[in-house]
Amino acid sequence: MELFSGGRSLGRCASERTKPQDIISSDALMLIAERLATTRQINQYLDMALKEAYKSGFKPITVEVVESVLAKRY
Repeated sequence: MELFSGGRSLGRCASERTKPQDIISSDALMLIAERLATTRQINQYLDMALKEAYKSGFKPITVEVVESVLAKRY
């Protein structure tokens, strides 16, 4: 699965040495894919997860970070 944020894949946005798995775990990515339906939702919540992980010092983005962001959804 190619990772998208802001219309660009994470692989193209990150440095050449950074792998997508260094940014988000495969389990966290699968959770996003399972819970969200539209490209806009995926972009929005992936962006929020990136910001939350950065603030909290998580690297890569974990399932817990994604769950936290999704919980704020409603």
